Amino acid sequence: MTKHSKQRDAIFENLRSRKDHPTAEEIYLSLKPAMPAISLATVYRNLAQLENCLLYTSPSPRDRT
Repeated sequence: MTKHSKQRDAIFENLRSRKDHPTAEEIYLSLKPAMPAISLATVYRNLAQLENCLLYTSPSPRDRT
């Protein structure tokens, strides 16, 4: 992973605290009240970085049924 940021840390902690496998939009909606400056693009970008570091796996469409 590259440098740490408050937003990336919040996204990672959000993932760790959940028992489901949320979409980027679900993470964005759960973080937006506490972090009004966060954007959906930021969530997608950070999830991609976490996935590259093997800290996150994208849900497949099959997982959402």
